[in-house]
Amino acid sequence: VGATFGLASRPTHRAPPTFTQTGVLTYQAHPPRSDTYPTGRINTGDPVYLKLLHILGVSYHLTTDAPTTSVHGTIQLDAALSTPSGWHTTIPLVARTPLAAGAADATANLDLSHLGNLQRSVGRATGVGDEVITVAVTASTNITVGSARAVTSTSVLALQLTALELVLIGDKTSPSPHGPALVSKIAISPPAPTAAHHTNGWSHTIRFALIALLLLSLAATAVVWPAPTNSKDGTRAQTRIAAVGIRLADSTGQVQVADRAAVAQIALSAGRTLVERDDGWVGIFDGNIVYWAMSTDPQSDQRPEASPTDTTPLRPTSRSPRNGAGAAT
Repeated sequence: VGATFGLASRPTHRAPPTFTQTGVLTYQAHPPRSDTYPTGRINTGDPVYLKLLHILGVSYHLTTDAPTTSVHGTIQLDAALSTPSGWHTTIPLVARTPLAAGAADATANLDLSHLGNLQRSVGRATGVGDEVITVAVTASTNITVGSARAVTSTSVLALQLTALELVLIGDKTSPSPHGPALVSKIAISPPAPTAAHHTNGWSHTIRFALIALLLLSLAATAVVWPAPTNSKDGTRAQTRIAAVGIRLADSTGQVQVADRAAVAQIALSAGRTLVERDDGWVGIFDGNIVYWAMSTDPQSDQRPEASPTDTTPLRPTSRSPRNGAGAAT
């Protein structure tokens, strides 16, 4: 039975695969070679001096390891400006761009002179004067794998602009295929599949065979199970046999019945133990009443009578007055 149920098919919940989107956010420029920029290149994390450079390129590169045919979504690029006094504004850099083959690129230029002039104009109009500008280059993504719910995320490259320079603040850079960059990785997954029943042809066959074997065993057991037999004559007796035609006494005394078979019948009916003696006396004790009989001796034509002086255990001395044969001892 245990093996039968153990081989039953079980619902298998397969975890959906997890994919990852990788975003690489950078800034870069190619100033003339000089003592300040000997390589002629500015990478993410390098300071940008406004006296030598006014235009800074920013880029965002998005890739995924999900199947390209099942990935959909968009990216966009903005620059959020703010000052300590509370002034803030957002400059769109790249509008929403759809992914192609599971990837997308967005590149724009920041005019640092224009940003400085914008803040100074606001400072004169509000009376707060010149302030440090925080420039948050923000890449926003909205990615969907298959029919799953869209995953939205943002990556922020935080810069600080003063009248003299632009520097990176906040997160440190990491190596990437595009040089030093702010790298982000976000998990994206397809929809979870519904529970599937794992079926196996061999397990079904074995399970049905075990069930059939169990049923055959039960049937065979019912057929060959022996019925209880009487110890003397070897005849089969049922577990409970009604004492047909025998009236059980309801007072203290003894009741003599016809023969041993009748005593055995009463014993089975009352659930009592049959007691036998060597002289042929058989009986049972049912409360304070003794039902008994004398077995016929095959060598004699007479039934032996119970002796009042017999000291053999359990021997009655007379017949029950309910049967008209005398008083009980």
